Amino acid sequence: MATKDTETLSAWTVYQEGGQYNADHDSWWSNNYQHWFPVNYNNCLYAEVEVADKGMKLGSSLFLNLLGTAGNYGKFEFELIARGPRGSWVDETSPQFVLMLQTGDRIGAVDSISHRSEAEDARRALQALHRNAVYHGWIPQQQRGFHWYSYAYTLPLALKPDDWS
Repeated sequence: MATKDTETLSAWTVYQEGGQYNADHDSWWSNNYQHWFPVNYNNCLYAEVEVADKGMKLGSSLFLNLLGTAGNYGKFEFELIARGPRGSWVDETSPQFVLMLQTGDRIGAVDSISHRSEAEDARRALQALHRNAVYHGWIPQQQRGFHWYSYAYTLPLALKPDDWS
């Protein structure tokens, strides 16, 4: 558990162990500090989900070889790319999922998943990332990016409470 810092509070440590917003969404309960923190929506961080290519999956199924449908398989994961005044970083990652690659465009393969089981695996990975992001204080936004998985989030600035000492 993090220690209390009377000078500054890192937004990351306030959100790192998860928590929840109150009903009015003007305070965040930090599981890390066991305390309510007021939040400022005027200075939010922004994040969007992007896909990351994690390389090739080695080997293929004997069953797929017998069917003549064996191909190249790529490993991917979704990443929540956060952006703020000091740059951008990967804030959350999903479990990896595997896709059969039908074209040379590896990232484009995620936009055009053709197998039902692969689509379900990708959706489950995206849902896992979403649950983790919300648990760590990210607020889903109405607008989305270009891709089906491009969810957008904001994270308000956590302020030091008046009673913090």
